[in-house]
Amino acid sequence: MAKNSMKPILCVALLLCIAGAILNVTYGLIFISSDVSHEDIQYEVTLLTSVVNSEITVKATVTNNDSPVAGINVDFYCSYNGGDWAIIESQLTDANGDAQATYTATANGGFDFKAIATVP
Repeated sequence: MAKNSMKPILCVALLLCIAGAILNVTYGLIFISSDVSHEDIQYEVTLLTSVVNSEITVKATVTNNDSPVAGINVDFYCSYNGGDWAIIESQLTDANGDAQATYTATANGGFDFKAIATVP
């Protein structure tokens, strides 16, 4: 008699195992995700400087595959004697891909410049 009373319990246990396996498969199928692809798209920015007395002109030319890019925002930065970078001006590129800023040096020392083009 004990053997017959165990049959329903074994059937229930088997059904629970099958249900658990189905739930695990379903759970896995619901949360499948694709690989992530990260691409950095950057335009080339060429920087030229010219100095007349204490005025430093910084010119950035923005190109994409060697073609000038118009309408791109360029932020110009200056660092004095290796200090923090400070923005000095923002300009949009013209039809030739050029933007420029002028900085007036008020002290002797080393000045570094950089330009960052913001891709729309």
